[in-house]
Order: sequence, then structure tokens, then C-alpha cells
Amino acid sequence: GISGNLTVDTNTLHVDATNNRVGIQTATPRAILDLGTNADAATISNTPADYQLGLNAAQSTTGDIGRNIGFIAASAGKVTAAINSIDGGTNDTTSLAFFTGNGTAISEAMRIDSSGDVFVGTTTDVAPANGTNLYISDGTISRFGLEKTGSNARKFSINNGGTYFSIYDETADAERFQITSTGAATFAGTVSDSKGNLRSIP
Repeated sequence: GISGNLTVDTNTLHVDATNNRVGIQTATPRAILDLGTNADAATISNTPADYQLGLNAAQSTTGDIGRNIGFIAASAGKVTAAINSIDGGTNDTTSLAFFTGNGTAISEAMRIDSSGDVFVGTTTDVAPANGTNLYISDGTISRFGLEKTGSNARKFSINNGGTYFSIYDETADAERFQITSTGAATFAGTVSDSKGNLRSIP
């Protein structure tokens, strides 16, 4: 075996035996694995040689999942989270998916497709295919939370319960507005009409 430092072609590969680090494109690795530095630029590039790390993008059959980055839990010895490419179809269309789970299994938690749409808990469009959209899906309630920090801090959520859509004041633990799937709407508090007159609603 090899004992001590190992250098291949100056900066191509360097093993720092003192600190137990490996450097690629650097002779002074700063971390366990250091990929060195690369030239910055004001524009994005799709040329592989411009990047420090290149991983294969899944491009075989639409929907195929690339095995790209896996996070391994030491206790279980299993991948408990992952970031993978997804074959999005023709013309090298590629999506990026984030998987989470435990030592038993992982499942997709979020996906960003080639159009920039973001999917949480689903991979199916539920809105018109124009613009950039955020999709949230859940078997019980799909919920989107909004929090204002600092002065006048407040938490609200927008909810889809299947038979209703609501706006909920999480700070006060109170529903402020609900509209059902039949179109019936309920309010809490006061509302103003088109002339700015406040009207109390029981």
C-alpha cells in the first residue's frame, strides 16, 4: 500500500495523509473531499467541462430516476435522503427531485421540472400549463404557510381540504375565511364593501 501523501500530476489528485483529505484540482484540500476552485462567470453554462462536479442525468425512458446524490445514515447504513435527476422526456428534458425518508424507505418529497414548476407531494399539474406554478398535494389537507417575522409577526395558512378552501390564522388558531366546493362562503370578523364601509359579520 501507499503510506503518506500521494500526488498525481500536481493538482489532478492529491491525498493529504496528515489531515486525511483528498483534493481534486487542488494540492491543499480544505475538506474531506475538495474539488478545488473553478472559474466564475456572469452567465450559466451547459458545458460539462465548466463544472467542478458532473453527474449523469437520467435520459433513458421518460420518468426514469437517476441515482445521483444519496445521503447515507450511519446507523442504518441506508440512503435516507437523495437528490436525483428525472428523465422528463424528449430533447434531454430533465427534472430535479428531492427524496426524504428513513432507514426503511425514501420517497419523493419535491420536484422541480424543466419549466420551473415546483411540485410538493405530487408530480401532476393541477393548474393551466402557463406561467410558473407551485403544486402542493396531500391526502388530508394540502397547506401553504406564510409567516411574517419581526414586528407584527403573524402566521397564516392557505388550505385545500377537498370540500373547502380556507384561509387560517395560525397565530390565533382561527379560521378567517372558507369557501366550499359548492360555492358557499363564510367569513369571520368584519369586511368592507366597495365604498369602504365596514360591515360586521357574526
